[in-house]
Amino acid sequence: MLNQISRAMNQKIEQVGGIELAINQCDRMYDATFRSEPFPLASTEDWEEEATSLKIDLAVKLYLSATGRAIPKKPDYDACERESDGYSYEMEALESSAEYWLEKNHPDININGNDLIVIFSNYKGETDGIGLYVLNKHLPVFTSKRDSFNAVNH
Repeated sequence: MLNQISRAMNQKIEQVGGIELAINQCDRMYDATFRSEPFPLASTEDWEEEATSLKIDLAVKLYLSATGRAIPKKPDYDACERESDGYSYEMEALESSAEYWLEKNHPDININGNDLIVIFSNYKGETDGIGLYVLNKHLPVFTSKRDSFNAVNH
């Protein structure tokens, strides 16, 4: 039985071009972010609070695009507390600058309950926050763990 499983696995690995390509495809799947189908922000609990964080996210993305600035590099998981604090301060400063820039350059932009949002998830369907659909419609829609691999390796 073990030999049959091993042969079947080796055949699948060879179908995708060998072990290195198979590992690269798995890495893409593990690193991928998926999204839900879009739905109105107002259908969530405390949507007014969510609207504020979504506006900050939008401001940061637009600000980075307009100014060419880069988002601060997040320290490794086991980084020292000083590095983590520095990252937090840099992010706060970036968000503050982005909010100011958005109000100055696009005062008419507002997030309301009619705006469509998506829920982010990993390849297993574990959720990880929300985002505006308009900024995330390029992400693959999570349908199942089985489909995750093909969604990012087409």
